[in-house]
Amino acid sequence: MEIKSIVTLNKGREHSVYNKHPWIFSGAIKNVLPKAESGDLIQINDFKNNPVAYGLYNESSIAVKIISFNTELNPEVHLKNKLFNALSNKQELFPNSKITNSYRLIHGEADGFPGLIIDFYNYHIVIQEQHSGWKNFREFFVSQLTEFYGEKLQTIYLKKMNYQLNEESTEKGEHLLGTECETTILENGLKFKVNWAQGQKTGFFLDQRNNRNLLKNLSENKKVLNTFCYTGGFNVYAQSGGADEVTGIDISSDAVKMSEINQQLNFDENKYTAINSDVMNYLQTIEADYFDIIILDPPAFAKSKHHLKNAYRAYKRINQTAMEKVKENGLIFTFSCSQAMDKQLFKKMIFESAISAGKNVSIMYHLNQSEDHPVNIYFPEGDYLKGFVLQIKAF
Repeated sequence: MEIKSIVTLNKGREHSVYNKHPWIFSGAIKNVLPKAESGDLIQINDFKNNPVAYGLYNESSIAVKIISFNTELNPEVHLKNKLFNALSNKQELFPNSKITNSYRLIHGEADGFPGLIIDFYNYHIVIQEQHSGWKNFREFFVSQLTEFYGEKLQTIYLKKMNYQLNEESTEKGEHLLGTECETTILENGLKFKVNWAQGQKTGFFLDQRNNRNLLKNLSENKKVLNTFCYTGGFNVYAQSGGADEVTGIDISSDAVKMSEINQQLNFDENKYTAINSDVMNYLQTIEADYFDIIILDPPAFAKSKHHLKNAYRAYKRINQTAMEKVKENGLIFTFSCSQAMDKQLFKKMIFESAISAGKNVSIMYHLNQSEDHPVNIYFPEGDYLKGFVLQIKAF
């Protein structure tokens, strides 16, 4: 790991580094010598030329993502120590692989690897690089992951990203180890088929594990509607909790088919109806007072502040419609995974939805991402998943 350049900060702009925030914006930089390219490993100096951190450079508004605040230690040694510590900690969170054998190993900034996601699916590992700098570390991660897991490790799959747009690339992923593209995992004793080559993100939304389990505890004798159901995580939990009827809807036909497969993996009795349709159109046409529980877990409507105004309207429209349709005293699980929409704004949207729907709405539970997706105190932006369980009544 060769340090290619030195980034010197403007006077007064080193405070965010001292406060351990892992991002440096382009406006904080005095100069970069010699000229760096996106993905280069660089040293960060304060305005007095004292080294304060190491990071990955990118020619964008977020110019540097810091990988080490320890300038006394070689960056490669520091990364190896952090990686093994993170892997050990995540294993300790889920000690019984006969109950849960899949979880997030590296959660970006929270685990000290900004712009990097690594998920573990029962000895199949999926890597998603959200920063171009990590492409230079692929051999490092293959060697370290292989050393840690030994012969049990079957697959390391790289999910390609479009670095400029910060979204999944249309380019096919790459096997760094093995050839498998799917497996069946266990989560809280329930089975799910995961396909990391064709699925969204790394193949399964591990961040909703605890919220799915809460749904299970509230589903007995209920009629449950899961919108944006993807591969049916909430569906399976609802039926395992004793739901009388479960309906899942998604605009993706592949997702709907996978949701049916996951239902069949877990149950002989068929209580599940899969619908391939637009969610909003479906919600507007269903009978009111039929479903006891409605889950609203849409994709990120606002990927940046620029999209926030339109996203707010979309969230309000779908929440208001669900409030108008759910049964009296029914529940709505509502979520936003948009980092641009904070909790207060999301709560304001729910207030406005309730007013427009003419409903008496109470917040029963505050929901967050699961424990393998931690939020670092120095990086509050990582608190991305916001959710509430709402009880809906007439006035």
